[in-house]
Amino acid sequence: TTTTTTVTFTNTVQNTGNRDDVLNIVFDPSKDLAGFPAGTKVTLQNPDGTPLTDHNGDGIPDVGTVGQNNTADILVKVEFPAGSTPATGVIPTVTVYVVSSNDKTKSDPTKDIVNLPGLAFGDPNSGIGGDPTPVGTPPTGTTTDFPNGSGNPSNPILPPATCTAPIRTYLPMEVGNTGSATDLYNIDGTAPIKLSSGASVTTPIKYYKDVNGDGKLDSGDTLLVDTNGDGKPDTGPIAGGTEVKLIAVLDVPCDAAAQTITLTQTATSPNTGATGTDGNNTVTVGTSGKPTVTKSVNVTEAKPGETLTYTIVAKNASNANVTAARVCDKVNVVATFVSYTATTSATGTVLYGLADSTGKVSSWQKTAFTTTPLEATICAGVDTNGDGNITAADILKPGETITATFQQRINDK
Repeated sequence: TTTTTTVTFTNTVQNTGNRDDVLNIVFDPSKDLAGFPAGTKVTLQNPDGTPLTDHNGDGIPDVGTVGQNNTADILVKVEFPAGSTPATGVIPTVTVYVVSSNDKTKSDPTKDIVNLPGLAFGDPNSGIGGDPTPVGTPPTGTTTDFPNGSGNPSNPILPPATCTAPIRTYLPMEVGNTGSATDLYNIDGTAPIKLSSGASVTTPIKYYKDVNGDGKLDSGDTLLVDTNGDGKPDTGPIAGGTEVKLIAVLDVPCDAAAQTITLTQTATSPNTGATGTDGNNTVTVGTSGKPTVTKSVNVTEAKPGETLTYTIVAKNASNANVTAARVCDKVNVVATFVSYTATTSATGTVLYGLADSTGKVSSWQKTAFTTTPLEATICAGVDTNGDGNITAADILKPGETITATFQQRINDK
């Protein structure tokens, strides 16, 4: 619990004898209070909330005189501190006795049971049975090795060139009931995935019961379904002190960009509100594909004095950002420069520059060149960060293009 919590039981006592009796209420916290954390307090009260008192002078609180076959109610108020968790394997129980004043050998006990909720959710780690970390204690580590060889940053998913179905990856999970009563838990998980188009999708995580407990997704594992009618998949009833092994399954879209995906996973009891989260699992998508350049010309043959128009399209066809992208071409030795202009689908400003023999561009300008030196190499890039240069800080995102239109006139001789 997050705050001090009080549970009040109403207990009824009955005089089953054949004469009036003063019914004593006996409770010994040293032996009649089990399974509660330190600091738990129990008080016996009348129905109006006032403390029970001793009416007949025997030093024991009672409900006063109760006639033959009549009853009286008492309140058993149990108050336990914030942050309480039940003792392992012990159901929190208060035992209260009613004892006859006429004949102290006549008594009867009742047990008031407080079922405190508890939840452990996360990677196979430490908790119930040495497995998940209990709620409130973040699981250790920052990544999880995925049993099918994908999803681990050291072994990332690589979308194939021909991808017709999402790339499936999975990891073992566990949910344990650390409370003292049977409970069930809704399991929910999502993963925000950036696509190569620059858009993002939130992909749901599917959960299966790991029937054979091997930590792998097998044909016999069963998808979690809604068993309690609240519209959310759940574990089904889990007895106190036991656990259920799960497999979390994430289907990564074919067009996922290169990235590290962080999974957000939550287990919640719809009955008690106990909640546990696990946010330390990641899936890494590696770089696949590569930038492409295509070049076409407006004619197949040309005579001296005629102008050739080349269209050069540079596309980031990979699933990762390309930095400092530029498109360059060289004025042919038998041609004269006419123009070199470029456009881009990226957000930014097209800049132009002349490259030296090593390919380095020393300065960039916003205006296209009208003249160039003989056999010059002309480049165009897109300034996405607005600093007036083309550097590693300038990004051509997956799917974005730079298109250059290059005109040269064939020399007469």
